[in-house]
Amino acid sequence: MPQCSCCNAETDLFDSGVPICIDCCERQETRKPPVKAEQVRRVLYEDVQTATLRAKQALVEFNTVMRDVPSGIPHSDGTQRVRNVARELSMARMNVMKAHTRLNDFLTQGVIPEDIRRAGGVAVPSSSRNP
Repeated sequence: MPQCSCCNAETDLFDSGVPICIDCCERQETRKPPVKAEQVRRVLYEDVQTATLRAKQALVEFNTVMRDVPSGIPHSDGTQRVRNVARELSMARMNVMKAHTRLNDFLTQGVIPEDIRRAGGVAVPSSSRNP
């Protein structure tokens, strides 16, 4: 038997494909506004687009720095520059993967990320969401 996603109690009740017990369902209904699937989907798609755009920008910055390095051997502060842009590119790519995972989880399992659930499904600026 599935377990409630909130309290791990056994349940047969599902909300958008997510197992939830009656007590937790009632608690959520009293304190949270309804979340519409199309709003959640739109927010998650925008997150994917924003993260992808940032990763493309980070790749351009990385390639620019690597082209500036003469003969592939960075000078003293060039090493730090390469590390910084490599770290930015890595973080941007991780954010793309996270955005895709969140969207995939919603589309396949109906899992609404907690930050969107708290916001009631309305769009909130990406900078205020957890990366």
